[in-house]
Amino acid sequence: MTMKVKTINGPLIENYHYENWLVYWKNHSGEPALYCSEYNCLCSGNLIGTHVKKMNRDNTNYIIPLCPVHHTKNQEIHVNDHTKFVALQEKDVLKLT
Repeated sequence: MTMKVKTINGPLIENYHYENWLVYWKNHSGEPALYCSEYNCLCSGNLIGTHVKKMNRDNTNYIIPLCPVHHTKNQEIHVNDHTKFVALQEKDVLKLT
């Protein structure tokens, strides 16, 4: 089973800064980032902590690991059902506005 998400950028995340979003994901998920979360991708290198929103769900901004190909902004992708979604916590990041 998969879940549909949309990668995001722009005004939804530009006001937040964290040095490395993949490290943020690892620290909050407690898991290693071994593979891209996209359902059919087997990429295990150069992973990026990517901001996503779950389609047809809440309005929360989440971080998940994706490869550079699937990290592309504003695209809809299917992710593995075992993907650990880490919600963006404002208290943990620098708000730039």
